[in-house]
Amino acid sequence: AILAPVCLLAIPLDRVRLPEKVGLKQAEPGHSAWGLLRDRYLAGIAALMFLIMLGAEFADHQTQLLLADAGLKGSALTRWYGSMYGLTNALGLVLNLLFSRVLLKRFGPAPGLLALQLAVICKALAITCWPRPDALMYALSLDLGIHYSLFQASKEVLYLPNHPEVKYRAKTLIDTFFFRFGIGLGAILVLFPLRQLNL
Repeated sequence: AILAPVCLLAIPLDRVRLPEKVGLKQAEPGHSAWGLLRDRYLAGIAALMFLIMLGAEFADHQTQLLLADAGLKGSALTRWYGSMYGLTNALGLVLNLLFSRVLLKRFGPAPGLLALQLAVICKALAITCWPRPDALMYALSLDLGIHYSLFQASKEVLYLPNHPEVKYRAKTLIDTFFFRFGIGLGAILVLFPLRQLNL
C-alpha cells in the first residue's frame, strides 16, 4: 500500500527535467518554505520522501523482530551488522562506479527511484518466505546499497529543475521535516495500532 503511491509519484516526477522545455511554472523564491509546497512538483517530492521513510520504519521494525526471534544478541548481533554493512558498502561502491552516472544520464531519476522500491519488495518477500538472519542480511544489504547509491543520487537530481534559492529552501524542509515525519509517524503506528493488532 505504501510502495504503490511511491511508484506512481516517481514516474511523473521523473518527467520534469528542464522547466523551460516542459512549461513548468516554477515556485517563486520569495515564498516561505511551506509556501513553496504549493508547487505540485515540490509537493510531490515531499510526499515521495514521507512515504519512503514511513515504509522504511515498518521495514526496520520487521528487521528488529526477526533478529530478536533468531536470538541474535551481543557479539553475534555485532558480527551480523558488521557483515551486513560490509556487503552494503561493497554493493553501493559497485553501483556508484558502474551504474549511477550511466542510468541518471541516459534515463533520468526514475530507475533509481523505482529500484529502491523493488529492493524493498525483495526484502519484504525474504522476511516472509525465508525468515532467517542470513536471508535478511542479503536482502537488507541490497536495499541499503541501492538506497545509498542509486536512490540518493536520483533523489538529488529531482531538485535540479528549480530556481537555486527555491531548491535549497525546499530541500531543507523536505530532507528534514518530511524525512523525520515519515519515520516518526511510522514509529507511532508500530507502537500503537499495529502492536495492539499483533502485527
